[in-house]
Amino acid sequence: FLIYYGSTISLQAHHGNFLCMNSSRNCEASAVKNEPHAQFTVWNVKNLSGTGVMRYGDSVWLQCGRYEILGSSFMMLDVRDNYEKGKKEIISRMMQETKARRNQNPFEQDGGSSSVTNGSKPSSPVRPSSGGDGWTGR
Repeated sequence: FLIYYGSTISLQAHHGNFLCMNSSRNCEASAVKNEPHAQFTVWNVKNLSGTGVMRYGDSVWLQCGRYEILGSSFMMLDVRDNYEKGKKEIISRMMQETKARRNQNPFEQDGGSSSVTNGSKPSSPVRPSSGGDGWTGR
């Protein structure tokens, strides 16, 4: 399967629970079913307006909710100013892109999957995990 930037995904552990953000701002596989707090929007770190296919090796952020973002510390290397200012700018850019995508597809609701494509053939699509790391894409 292919995952497009801007789409919503869920990650399920082999024991059956879904990765989610819990009330203490921690991330763990504790959601019993696929609920909104266990759904993440996929963002391309290098191009927040990108809607193409996610490829192996891409740096991504997973957004759950308005201000909850999971990703590697690599993302902050591109922020030249202090951390707080950079974080606010990043969140602002992500919110602008989210609004722009919703305006392009008015039938999409919060938490729904996006079907945005860029029409190009992927050169190296992401493949689901075959085990070993404990996660599979859903």
